[in-house]
Amino acid sequence: MTAKKNLSGWHPSARIGDILAVKGEIIWVLTGQLITFTGGIAGVKVLTNVMGPENYGQLGLGLTISGLVNLFFFGPFGQAIVRFFSICREKATLPAYFKAVFRMQKHTSLVLLVVSVPAAGATYLKSGPGWAWLIVISLLFGYFSGVNNSFLSFHNAIRQRRMVALHQGADMWLRMLAAMAVLLLANRSGSAALAGFCIGTAVVSLSWGYLTFNMKVVSQHCLSAGESVEDDFKTYREFFVYIRSFLYFSVFGAIVLYADRWILQAYHGQKEVGIYTALYLIANAPVVVIMNLAGQLMLPIIYDQAGDLKNPEYLQKSGKTVRLAVTAFGGGMLLLVLFAFFYGEPIVRLFSSEQYIAYASALWIILLGSCLFHIGQLLVMRGLSLARPNIYVLPKAVHAMIFLITTGWLVQRQGPRGAAIAMALSASVYLLLVGIANRRLEKAISGCLDKR
Repeated sequence: MTAKKNLSGWHPSARIGDILAVKGEIIWVLTGQLITFTGGIAGVKVLTNVMGPENYGQLGLGLTISGLVNLFFFGPFGQAIVRFFSICREKATLPAYFKAVFRMQKHTSLVLLVVSVPAAGATYLKSGPGWAWLIVISLLFGYFSGVNNSFLSFHNAIRQRRMVALHQGADMWLRMLAAMAVLLLANRSGSAALAGFCIGTAVVSLSWGYLTFNMKVVSQHCLSAGESVEDDFKTYREFFVYIRSFLYFSVFGAIVLYADRWILQAYHGQKEVGIYTALYLIANAPVVVIMNLAGQLMLPIIYDQAGDLKNPEYLQKSGKTVRLAVTAFGGGMLLLVLFAFFYGEPIVRLFSSEQYIAYASALWIILLGSCLFHIGQLLVMRGLSLARPNIYVLPKAVHAMIFLITTGWLVQRQGPRGAAIAMALSASVYLLLVGIANRRLEKAISGCLDKR
């Protein structure tokens, strides 16, 4: 599918069935997720056997630092890239859109640099060169992952499924292969594995950049001078305001996504962190595939249906698409939980090593918590499509508070299994609160339709 078709082949009034009839897109999305899934699982299998639980625990802690980079910097930016493409296309302001994207990318990188240097320096003074090196490599990997996320978000917005599929799959496999090379050449530490991750992801970033900036649609709009300085500033400000609301979420997300590993480190040590990280990655691998499918297939459609947020009928149609996504993808997730409940130990043995079997009974609980949380995230697409992310601040705040309290209490007593139980309990509350927030939003939209 050419860029031109991707940019003009869809209108909010199109039926979902018409979109899903584009078989080529669906095949590429499924292919990309299959490659990504197999690469991720292969990475867990190989690295857990080569590194052992303790070194794998160091890798797990480093990945939380990299995750924070995406959570606070590039994750919100990627959301804005996807959301504002459809809005700017309808308003015929794509030149201003691209200027805002490049400007925001530059500012995001500068802020990250300002934060990273003192963080690495303070870690060196307090904890020594080993931890400082882990910080530096983790931040660097987070940066390259964030750049990849920016490119991926844009190509998802214009529905370039083949490019997304190939780059996602290549990223996962190159990370693993480069990590193995560094581990064999250097040592078997978590820092060495992360250095390999950096190399693999940097190669994919270079490929993304070369292909993207040579696309006619990108160069054409980037070179366009049809927008005034005032229009450029207005678009950038809309980006900034939209992204700012996600920063509140990032504080809560940092707790929910990464606090468990650091609490385990504080009470039990790197070995338990390594075991829990392996179980978490195994349990989360199919969920990530499902969420990526939802994001790549449904999110652009949901945003396009919402359009410029001025037509209540389109807004209502967008809500039906969200409910369809929750039913289809959420149902698939819960079937995975049943499978993990009955076959948890064989799954852990197959995808890791004997050193991780002791906590295999926690696999289905981790998967349950992850599924409940991500079903909530599917529901959150409704508010995001309407540029109303602030309605989820309270659910996310309560989720983070419950997760932090229950994790701290249960981890002391049950180790990795306690972290899994805390995840499931807090995710249940989060799903309930997001559902309540969406119900209120739907009532407001129905009121607008009644007034018409």
